[in-house]
Amino acid sequence: MIRSILHYCNWQKPVFIMLWATVSAAMLSCTSKKEQILAKVYDDYLYLSDVNGIFQNNMTPEDSTKLLDLYVDDWVRNKLFENEALKRISNHDQIEKQVKEYRSSLINFAYQNLIVKERLDTILDEESLSKFYEDNKEGFRLDNDVMRCFFVKVPKAKVNKVTFEKIWDKAKPGATEELLQICSKEATLYMLEDTVWNNADEIFLQIPKQSLKGKEYSDITKFRTEDDEYFYYLQIFKYLQKGETAPYSYARKRITDIFLLQRKKEIVEQAKDKILEKESRKHNFSIYTDRLKIKSENK
Repeated sequence: MIRSILHYCNWQKPVFIMLWATVSAAMLSCTSKKEQILAKVYDDYLYLSDVNGIFQNNMTPEDSTKLLDLYVDDWVRNKLFENEALKRISNHDQIEKQVKEYRSSLINFAYQNLIVKERLDTILDEESLSKFYEDNKEGFRLDNDVMRCFFVKVPKAKVNKVTFEKIWDKAKPGATEELLQICSKEATLYMLEDTVWNNADEIFLQIPKQSLKGKEYSDITKFRTEDDEYFYYLQIFKYLQKGETAPYSYARKRITDIFLLQRKKEIVEQAKDKILEKESRKHNFSIYTDRLKIKSENK
C-alpha cells in the first residue's frame, strides 16, 4: 500500500528511501497534487492526511508499510462494524444525544482546565487550613498506621558496626548532624526527621520479617537488627494506628486538596456568572420555562 502511494506521487525508490525518515513530509508532498484516498467504506473516506503522526522517524520502510496496512485494515473493520451496528440498533436518537452530551462535556472540561490554570491561586493561608482541620477532625481518620521515627538501612560493607552504633545511640531529636552526615554518604535509606509522620507499613517492609515476628509495632521504641547485607536501626517517638485521628501535618495535603478543589469550583462558577451576565446584555439566550404549564396531580 505504501508503495502504491509513492507511485501515485511519482516518487522513485531512491527518493523514497531518503525521505522515509519523515512520513509526514511525504504526505505534504502528496496532498499538493490531490488528497490521496487510502480506503472507503460506504460514504466514509480515510485520507492520507488522516494517518499523519502514526509513524516514527526511526522506522524502516518495511515496518512503516506494515503499520499503515494494519491501521487501514483496522479502520475498515471498525467502520464496517459501525455501519452494521447502525442497521441493527434502533435507538439512534438516544445515541446521538449521548454523543452530543459527551462532546459538550469534553469542551466544558477543557475550558474549565484552561481558566483554572490561568486564575488559580495555590497559596493557602495556614490558619484557614488549621481551622478547617480542627472543625472537621473526626473526618480525618488514618487509613494506615503512621509513626514519627528515626530509621536507617545501611550496607554492612559501608560502615563499622561499633562506630556507627555509637553515633546512632547519641542521636536524638534536634541533634542528628553526625548521624545525618554518615547516612547521606553510606545509607541505602534513612529517615531522620522526628517531626514527620511516616507510613509505618512502608518502613516495616524494609526490615526482615523474621526480626519483627511476634512484636507489637506500637510497643517498639528502639530496635536494631541485621541480615547478610544490611544493618537496620529504628527508633519510634510516636505511633498511631489505623482508624485513629490523623495528625494535622499528615492530613494537611488532603486538606490542601479540598481547599484547592473548592477554589477551582468557585473560579468556574464565577466564570459562568460573568459569561451569563455578558451574554444577557447582548440578548444571546432566552429561557421559556415561564410559558410551561404543569398540571397538578390533584386535578
